[in-house]
Amino acid sequence: MNPGPAIKLTPEEIKSCDFIIPNETEIAIVLGEEVSDDFETIKNQAIRLQKISNKHVIVTLGENGSLYVGPDTIKKFNAVKVNAIDPTAAGDTFIGAFAHMLAHEKSIQEAIEFATYASALTVTKSGAQSSIPTLELVNMFIQSYNKI
Repeated sequence: MNPGPAIKLTPEEIKSCDFIIPNETEIAIVLGEEVSDDFETIKNQAIRLQKISNKHVIVTLGENGSLYVGPDTIKKFNAVKVNAIDPTAAGDTFIGAFAHMLAHEKSIQEAIEFATYASALTVTKSGAQSSIPTLELVNMFIQSYNKI
């Protein structure tokens, strides 16, 4: 679930989700807490949200990457550095790419890494639907980015 636009959620609503993927603002709202841009605060919010859900939380952090909190894991993923033009649809692209990889039996880590590249590619263009890359473009971007 992507809680956007964000509202405070009940523990029952939170527990019904296998994956909750808010951004750094949405996580505070979901928990009914103050919004913060401090990483440690966001990390603690993600840990609290994961303890309620007992499943998986991924907080997207824009140019600062993402944070995964699972039952036994806390891991920060770095962003892919690009010349960002427009952040529109980056979160939607991240979630779609993440879900695609899980549907193709990739690990959570592989799915987050792929989603990170896909969303990075999205912000290099203006607009919403027109900026979302195809699977082929994401794969080409990953190959070319890793050659640098």
